[in-house]
Order: sequence, then structure tokens, then C-alpha cells
Amino acid sequence: NIPERAGKFADSLELDWVCDGNKPARKPFLIALDKLKTPATNVAVIGDQVFTDVWGAKRMKMKSVLLTPICDKEGKFVKFKRKLEKIVISQEV
Repeated sequence: NIPERAGKFADSLELDWVCDGNKPARKPFLIALDKLKTPATNVAVIGDQVFTDVWGAKRMKMKSVLLTPICDKEGKFVKFKRKLEKIVISQEV
């Protein structure tokens, strides 16, 4: 369970966190900024999906950190997006 795993990690570091927020919509990022009481330029979004985590962060003028996915159990739509992500990542220089 991703939210549970993320929550345990964040809680162990005494960090506030937002998970499963319908990214790349702006709302989850605005919720995080409100919790943090800091400008978007001071925030780094950590995630494993280009079209949700990275794109959403860039839209909000936040830094982004793209991690390698650790879960092999993904739905068909996420598997499809992973193929598109490989194309996008290979184009980045």
C-alpha cells in the first residue's frame, strides 16, 4: 500500500506529507504548500512518475526528484504510462 509506506517513511523522519492527491492537478501541490507554509520554489517533489509527480511539480515551479519505481504490481494504465515515460526520459539531455 503506497500511502501507508510513504506515511511510515515520512512519519519516521517527522515530515508532513501528501499522497494520492490526483496529480498532476494543482490542488494536491497547493495543499502541500499550505502545510509547509513555504513558497513553491523551496519545495522538492519526490516521485516515480513523470506524468504525475514531475509534470505536476514543474507546473507549480517546484523542483522534482524522479525515483526508480519499486513496485512491480501496477495497473494496465500505469504500465502504459511507463512506456511513454521511457520515451520522454530518453529525450531529456
